[in-house]
Amino acid sequence: MECECSSLIEIQGFGGYLHYSSTLNNMMKNVENGFFEIFSESNFEIIFQCKRCKQIWKLGKPDFPVQGYFLRSSSI
Repeated sequence: MECECSSLIEIQGFGGYLHYSSTLNNMMKNVENGFFEIFSESNFEIIFQCKRCKQIWKLGKPDFPVQGYFLRSSSI
């Protein structure tokens, strides 16, 4: 059985704050459901780790002119 990471798509830049907010809400639901844990959190970035495959995902908050991101990462 595959983990939740297989259904996630990397985002190089959000189309707006609502796009970021939707992604954040989905990841927080994944945390609540026990698929991910929050590894680290700051004002600008949240780092999630998949509990099954240990993949790291970084969610960067948009702050004009930066568009934010949601990316796989090999390191923290």
